[in-house]
Amino acid sequence: MEQHPAATGKTHDTFHEIVSDRLDHSKNRVLVKYDTWVSSLLSFLFVMPSFYTNLQILKILFFASLLCKKCNHLTLHLLLHKLSKTLKLHFITNLLLLIEGITRMSQNYLNIDRFIYGGDYNPEQWLDRPDIFKQDLLLMKKAHINTVTLGVFSWSTLEPIKDCFNFNWLIDIIDKLYDNGIQVILATPSGSRPRWLAETYPEVLRVREDRTRQLYGERHNHCYTSPAYRERVRIINQKLAETFKNHPGVILWHISNEYRDECHCPLCQEAFRNWLRNKYKDIGSLNQAWWTTFWSHTYNSFNQVESPSSIGDHGLHGLKS
Repeated sequence: MEQHPAATGKTHDTFHEIVSDRLDHSKNRVLVKYDTWVSSLLSFLFVMPSFYTNLQILKILFFASLLCKKCNHLTLHLLLHKLSKTLKLHFITNLLLLIEGITRMSQNYLNIDRFIYGGDYNPEQWLDRPDIFKQDLLLMKKAHINTVTLGVFSWSTLEPIKDCFNFNWLIDIIDKLYDNGIQVILATPSGSRPRWLAETYPEVLRVREDRTRQLYGERHNHCYTSPAYRERVRIINQKLAETFKNHPGVILWHISNEYRDECHCPLCQEAFRNWLRNKYKDIGSLNQAWWTTFWSHTYNSFNQVESPSSIGDHGLHGLKS
């Protein structure tokens, strides 16, 4: 009877050898330490495979392939082969292609040769205090931070007035960070739009499920369907890309921030109805799928359909799924 790899006591050693002997230990100790951690974690997967879903394994391999840049493709093939044999992953072929593609991308397109360590940084909040930035820079270096994310909530500082852009402060900060060995993940600022955008285009404000349009405020208070919102996002994103696309300090783009929540405005209602038309083709099929004869809620046309609302039609089975 063939023994489980973990039963031999060799799983960790073999796995560690596969990964670590292809690393240049002299160049980056942080990467080596991280790689050792990944090898230990995946070795544990071999011992307790029932604790992990295929999705969790995929996430681990995705992360590992991005950061373990010095692992060659043979290493990943061997790892995936071992996983497929131990955990019987049926999608291993596609997973293999995905991991190899991600690894090639990290090697060919991303200037990352170390474990990136840092977090969100919002210096636009104290631009009038350059002494704070100097102190932050010293603290970052002391903490060995090598990467920060900038611009997540900077739209009103980058574009204080419609079509009036001010990137000078951001250029200066990215330059200074880069000169001190700190790289930047640059965000597109659509996670929180400026006040002038809501004032000029009221349609960008979300409508709640009770059909009340919200006032300006919070962060995620914009309608993704709004053509005006989409166009202004396109403009600011394009300006940022044109300005920083060749900056050596910018290694990644952070796309918006935490897509979430919902809008029930007329634009979203029509988009919802169009989605239903594409899904069900005719209103009869929708009525049958949603069991609308219950309580006599049959629709005569797609134009009658409203998104679920506490003050409207929220009892249909189709609107609960």
